[in-house]
Amino acid sequence: MGMAGSAWRVCCTHLVYAEGALVVVVLRVLDGGLPMEPGTIPHATLLTRPPFVPGHSREALEAARASGLLDCSSAGLRVLRQAAVGHGLVDLYVERLGVAESVAAPAAGSAGTPLECRLEGFWG
Repeated sequence: MGMAGSAWRVCCTHLVYAEGALVVVVLRVLDGGLPMEPGTIPHATLLTRPPFVPGHSREALEAARASGLLDCSSAGLRVLRQAAVGHGLVDLYVERLGVAESVAAPAAGSAGTPLECRLEGFWG
């Protein structure tokens, strides 16, 4: 599709920790036009621990979404016990980040500050 290297403005909305497995940040894409498959949760995998791999992030995010952990509009740590991720069960911890309602002029350094991310081609 030729998207590798393209830049997109995003805000981080949730931090997801799958205990002993991985850490993922959920992203809100601010620029229109980023092609995504239906149901895709934009994200960046920050850390993994073997035997888990970055691809398991999608499973963790799907479990978090299905349980309503990504729908919560209030801050605070939420937990889903024994979610199926990879070949095992892990506890998921989800924290909603302080996303600014208006990204036009958020306070410098706030969680709602837009970031520029670049798409990379890891599989090809």
